[in-house]
Amino acid sequence: MPTWVQYILWAAALATAVTFLWARVVRPLATLIALISELTPLMKEFVRVFKDSPNSFKVLDEIAAQFKTDSGSSLRDVVDRLDDAAKDNQRAAEFLKIGVETQKQLAEQDRATLQRMLLFIDRLGVKVETTSEITKGIVRDAESVAADLAESHKRADDAGNEHGAAADAAVKSQKGNQ
Repeated sequence: MPTWVQYILWAAALATAVTFLWARVVRPLATLIALISELTPLMKEFVRVFKDSPNSFKVLDEIAAQFKTDSGSSLRDVVDRLDDAAKDNQRAAEFLKIGVETQKQLAEQDRATLQRMLLFIDRLGVKVETTSEITKGIVRDAESVAADLAESHKRADDAGNEHGAAADAAVKSQKGNQ
């Protein structure tokens, strides 16, 4: 094999090795270094805050456990029950809203019916007043006829006629009044 081909193969192998090292070692290492440089202030703050409480991870574990469902005693279960209760309350509010709207419509219908009844009562009152006036007129006319009849009977009795005397006296009385 010629030397120049060997140099090309060595160059290709070297390029492949550099590319592999770059992709698998250098770039991830650079990313890790950048991440560590970003996390360093956070870790310093974390150490400063939790330096005096060595059991803080236990507390964090307990808090994390509260947000997992269990037999109903975790915070997550309480939140779920509150959410269900809020949904039930929302449904109840919708039913109440429908009930209030129905009551409003019924009240409007009741007001309209009441207005019609008041109008009928007014009309009935006018008819009663008119009927009362007519009845008073009939009573006056009946009293007048009764008085005229009584007077005619008296005249007939005074005349001494027996049969038809009262009728004749009434006729004479009417002709004399005209």
